[in-house]
Amino acid sequence: MIIYKIRITEGYEFVNPSNQETRSVFRGFNGKKQRENWRPVLVLLERSNLGRKLKRGDFHTIGATPLIMRKRAVVALSEIWNANGEMLPLIEESGEELFVFNSQSIDALNESQSNIVRFPSSGRIMVIKQPVFIKEKLKGIDVFHLPNFPYITYVSQRFVDKVKENDLRGIDFKQVWQSSTD
Repeated sequence: MIIYKIRITEGYEFVNPSNQETRSVFRGFNGKKQRENWRPVLVLLERSNLGRKLKRGDFHTIGATPLIMRKRAVVALSEIWNANGEMLPLIEESGEELFVFNSQSIDALNESQSNIVRFPSSGRIMVIKQPVFIKEKLKGIDVFHLPNFPYITYVSQRFVDKVKENDLRGIDFKQVWQSSTD
C-alpha cells in the first residue's frame, strides 16, 4: 500500500475564497456530511498571477485541502469520489462550473511511529514530517484526511493512477508512506 499527499502544481489556475465567510466554510470540512445544509459559496477562479496567464487545470485548491475541481475531474473519478466523501457545488463569478470535495476523515495515523512536530503550548500537531499509517484502517480507502490534522489530503496509488489515466491536470503527488508488506 502506497499513500501520497496532494501537492499543488505551479502555473495552474487556482481558487480564492470570495470572503472570510467562504474561507471559514472550507475550514469547517471535517469529514462530516455537509450536503443536507449546503449552500454553494462564491469562489474566485484566478486565471492569471502577477500578470502571467495560468494554465487551465482540472483541479484547483485553496491550499492543500479541500480539493476543488472542474466537472471533468468529477466525472472521471466519480467512483472514487462517491466512496470517499461528498461532492458539493460551488458558485464561480464567471459561471465556471466548479465543485469542492469534502473528504472522509480517517483516524489512521500511527502517532507514536510518525515523525511529528507539536505545538509546545497545546500539544496539537504542527507538522507531520513523516507519517506512518495504520494499514488496516486504510484498506479500500482512496481519499482521506486526518481528524487531528485536516490540512493535508492523502490519496492512494489507485487515485494517482486514475488521475494520470484520465490526463487530469492541476495537482501533483508526493509519496509519503509505503507499508512494509502489501
